[in-house]
Amino acid sequence: MKLKVVLDRVVCRDTEDIVGADEFYVSGVVATNFGAQPVLTKPMDIKEGQDLAFDAKQRVVFEGELPESGNLVINLNAWDSDFGKDWEEKGYHKAVKSIGDKLAERAPEALDAIRTAGKAPTADSTAPVGADKAPAVGTEKASAATGKAPVVGEKAAPATTAKTAAAAVSGKTPADDADARMAMDIAKVVVDIVDKVLTSVVKGADPDDLLGTLSIDIPVTEIGREPRVMPKVWGFKQGGGAGISTWDYDVHYSIHVEP
Repeated sequence: MKLKVVLDRVVCRDTEDIVGADEFYVSGVVATNFGAQPVLTKPMDIKEGQDLAFDAKQRVVFEGELPESGNLVINLNAWDSDFGKDWEEKGYHKAVKSIGDKLAERAPEALDAIRTAGKAPTADSTAPVGADKAPAVGTEKASAATGKAPVVGEKAAPATTAKTAAAAVSGKTPADDADARMAMDIAKVVVDIVDKVLTSVVKGADPDDLLGTLSIDIPVTEIGREPRVMPKVWGFKQGGGAGISTWDYDVHYSIHVEP
């Protein structure tokens, strides 16, 4: 079965900018035990009262095989860009390229440091970063740029006596816990790269305004293996006072299970 995560549309009830439109974009990472894909959408102008679809080329932020175990991790940030036209026309493509280069450089070494209860499988997947492509961490596509296979460690870390005793009561083993943590560990590697690239490329001149954060960690067993679409809403807002900006947004996204 295939797993997709799609950014559908964004609804603005109140912009962060006092006058005019916000330049809204999303960054972050989506990950499973099979790998991670960075997320960076191109800024879109959006005004109060508008309901806009994400660009068709940027809507699918994760696409790959659905693992039989482990978790789906979605870590996203929503921003109002303050870098204007330079970020929109130049900084975006520079950021996309930098993310791809850094992933290719760091993925094998970083993933070798992630210890799990067993060998991490690989899956064919793409890593859309807006309209461009960057290597997916944990997949063969990531290793192609370096010539190294980004194999996650094959040996589990030794379990303590206390953990072993707890597992006997709960029915969960240390291997189960390691399997559940794996996607989160992979996601941390990628989101660190994305954040550092954005800081160096588009935030230096005038830091962008963080509007909201989404962080979810879903066991794939809860998603199931039957074809379906799970619509979700990520809402974030800030009330204001004297001299304090306000905003109110909903991002509609969906999780797809497909044959």
